[in-house]
Amino acid sequence: MFKVVQELPDGAQVARLREKMGLSQTELAELFGVSLRQWQRKESVKSQLASNTAPMKVGEANFLLLLANEHPYYQLQEYHSDDVVITAPYDAEEVRQLRIETGMTQKDIAAMLGYKLASWKSKESALNEGTLKPGEFNFLMLLAGVHPTLKLIEK
Repeated sequence: MFKVVQELPDGAQVARLREKMGLSQTELAELFGVSLRQWQRKESVKSQLASNTAPMKVGEANFLLLLANEHPYYQLQEYHSDDVVITAPYDAEEVRQLRIETGMTQKDIAAMLGYKLASWKSKESALNEGTLKPGEFNFLMLLAGVHPTLKLIEK
């Protein structure tokens, strides 16, 4: 089973990680495939509970920690800021295939990433394509070992 950080960073911690990376809010918003306003919301919250209403999801937080080289369990092999992060549209079938590549059940991955089972199932449903956030999608590709430019290694 994969080890992930379940405790989500608060807004000040998110801002500190972004500043450590030397990126503006606009640049990191683009990297995560969200609007500037959505990113500003991630940096403004006092506390982020591990729920579907939190501005930052578990997968996004883990991806941010990896990019900032502050993940306690993993690091990116030879990461450079110009490495490609996937923000292009992807479909529910790709999400399902990535989950299968990790060897995890829907129940397992939902629990790991802080989703209710029904919420995760919707991410693999063609009716709800594109609901997995780009940061989560990149983290899932890393866990599956199929990211086109980044490689996850254990510390």
